[in-house]
Amino acid sequence: MSEKGSWQWNSDFSSAKLYDGDLRSGTHQELRTKLLNVRSMVQTAIDNEFPLDQKPKTNAILTDNLRRSTEQAVCWADSLIPFHRTLTKGGLTTQEAWDRALIMTKGVFETIQVLRAVSTEVSCANYIYGSFRCTAKLDEYVAHKFVEHPRVTSLLALTSMEREGKTIADAIEKLNEGRDKINTKALENRVKKLESDLKALKDKNPSLN
Repeated sequence: MSEKGSWQWNSDFSSAKLYDGDLRSGTHQELRTKLLNVRSMVQTAIDNEFPLDQKPKTNAILTDNLRRSTEQAVCWADSLIPFHRTLTKGGLTTQEAWDRALIMTKGVFETIQVLRAVSTEVSCANYIYGSFRCTAKLDEYVAHKFVEHPRVTSLLALTSMEREGKTIADAIEKLNEGRDKINTKALENRVKKLESDLKALKDKNPSLN
């Protein structure tokens, strides 16, 4: 999110091509690596704070939530390019499709923001509870691989309708332009024929002059 409050990609996400990269580089692969590194660091912190041999239940609960939240983040990262390709195949330009990927991402992160804001009181308990709520909700997105989630498919449907509407409008405009040209040409030809017929008639009947 920008300082003005509007959503926009940062430089690493500036285009689908830059994000996709290849098997060895690109924002996508770098993001996946960073997410797994963060998971490892957080897991170490959990193990240190809640040793498995002393607090096994707490360790297990936090470890499970960490695993699921990491899988969710990775699943989101993996969904952007398939989402983009689906839209481009539907007729959008690559930039239009990537802008839609930002809209999808905005919707996901706004959902996270709402779920985490469980109370105006800032406390460790509220933070953990909000995190658990968020993880439970985003499991739905993972089950649908993000792209097939109802909220995302609704966006796809809206995009399709908008695109179809634009296509129809363009077709009607071209049809009208073509019809105007045809009518004008036909009218010109008809006028010329009438003028020719009239001239021939006058030539045969000089008294009409």
